[in-house]
Amino acid sequence: MDRLKQLAIGIAIVVSTVAHAQNSKLQPGANAITTQTRETIFVHANATTFVIGETLYYKIYTRSRTDYSPSAVSRIAYIALVDNSHKSMFTQKVSLEQGVGQGDFFIPTTLKTGNYKLLAYTRWTQNQPDFAYAIDLSVINPFQPLNKSGIVSNITKDTLLKTSDLLRISLGKKTYGLREKVTVNIQSLQKAVKGNFSLSVRKIDALPSKEAPDAVAFLLGETKKDKNTFALNQIPELRGELLSGTITSKKEQQDLNHKTVALSITGKSFAVKIAETDRQGRFSFVLDPKPNLGQMTIQVMDDARQDFSIQVDQAPQPDWSSLQFEPEFPLNPELQAAIESRAVASQIENAYYSQKKDSIAENRLSEAFFGSIQKEYVLDDYTRFPSMKETITEVLKEMYFTKKDGKYTINLRNYVTNNEGFGYPLLLVDGLVIQDANELFDYNPENIYKVSIVNQPYVYGPKTFSGVINIETKNQDYQTAANGDFIKKIESQRPPNRKFYFGPDYALKADTRIPDYRYQLLWEPSLRLETTNTEIGFYTSDLAGKFEIVLEGFTDKGLPVSIKAFIEVK
Repeated sequence: MDRLKQLAIGIAIVVSTVAHAQNSKLQPGANAITTQTRETIFVHANATTFVIGETLYYKIYTRSRTDYSPSAVSRIAYIALVDNSHKSMFTQKVSLEQGVGQGDFFIPTTLKTGNYKLLAYTRWTQNQPDFAYAIDLSVINPFQPLNKSGIVSNITKDTLLKTSDLLRISLGKKTYGLREKVTVNIQSLQKAVKGNFSLSVRKIDALPSKEAPDAVAFLLGETKKDKNTFALNQIPELRGELLSGTITSKKEQQDLNHKTVALSITGKSFAVKIAETDRQGRFSFVLDPKPNLGQMTIQVMDDARQDFSIQVDQAPQPDWSSLQFEPEFPLNPELQAAIESRAVASQIENAYYSQKKDSIAENRLSEAFFGSIQKEYVLDDYTRFPSMKETITEVLKEMYFTKKDGKYTINLRNYVTNNEGFGYPLLLVDGLVIQDANELFDYNPENIYKVSIVNQPYVYGPKTFSGVINIETKNQDYQTAANGDFIKKIESQRPPNRKFYFGPDYALKADTRIPDYRYQLLWEPSLRLETTNTEIGFYTSDLAGKFEIVLEGFTDKGLPVSIKAFIEVK
């Protein structure tokens, strides 16, 4: 019985076992997440051995353990590189859409030669004993003496072509010249196979490498794992990235319940979130995918805000102490030529990086949360006044200010009634919540680009405001004068935007004078198959040798696909 038939039987057993559970199907936003709901992760990496200066590319697939379709539980995944002293070298957050996400690591010169693990997980999988997917990697730093460190000697021979009953890789020929176009056809063997896949084309050399589990082997192993319920320690990031924390009171027996906390991500495209605390003073925010850049500020919104302190939770850090690493051995001096070749190739490619840049998906400006109902005043369209008092009085007709006991307040009018019955307006500068209007009266209005006003009662989160005022500065560089324990600026790693990886087009005759020492000829992490034949083209480089073509992924019905083919470049 081949592996695919074994897997089909395993999936059928698992599905029949969980069929009685009403919540076996995951629906975002529904009350379907229970301790019986499990997800699992598979990662396709472009290689398992790297020389410093090279780039590790990866694609993450999260799957439901009920039917192995794309998991709907998590919208954020985490991927970490851990060394054999169980120390995390770096961690990335990855946005997931329909159960898949992608990213890359540049292997820096600070990494030592040795064995590492690439680990992928979500908050939800951390509730499971087997919460992380692991790939054994090796890093070679040629600037270290070869006899003082090493990697495991597990040189991979030519791998037999892995076939599937679903798809096959078809090539026009097996041998190509330097800088010649290669066309890969991915063909369905029956009807059109629809799914999400990743495709890698990389040079094979003599350096030791490890055989990472393919999608078929991974899922075959998953069907044999325990599907019992588990302890709930982490809530899933079901709708997006979670940011949470706690407020505490400086006064004894002060109520922490129903206090308002605001999050601002400032900039031209900004985000404002308002949450309410529970009895323990806990709060949480679900961050939108965009904007993913900008200064983040969290503050308690209260007249007595100076009585409170705010603490932001750190991202959950897994314990890697139980990881088992393979024993090391000194690198064989016979590998010196291969190491030097890889090191030289990566240095040449990095030297021409400015001419071979990857492109990043456009971070389109997101519309302000108050939509298109605001009235906008672009101040250059009006007479400029030297103070905020005059600007409000002479230009911003819906706004007015009062002063009492030396303190200013800003209010809104809507020509029917002053909106004071709904409290003060939500006052923002570049998306930053401003609670003390006094600081604005010392600000130079020459730095203001425009003012957006919603002069009607506005409900946002748990609070009702008399309206919304957002002041946009010319450089989005406003710094609030507010200070104290109630307000905190935070640095939070956000998932990066999707990348589109560089590939030369020698048909254009534009890159003929630029050296091409690519070991990685193609990395396509966002391959959707919809028809019976999908054609993908790429060019070989200035390097001769044998190259491996690897297709990994899953069909929309949860079936795994893992296929390899090879080409020779002369």
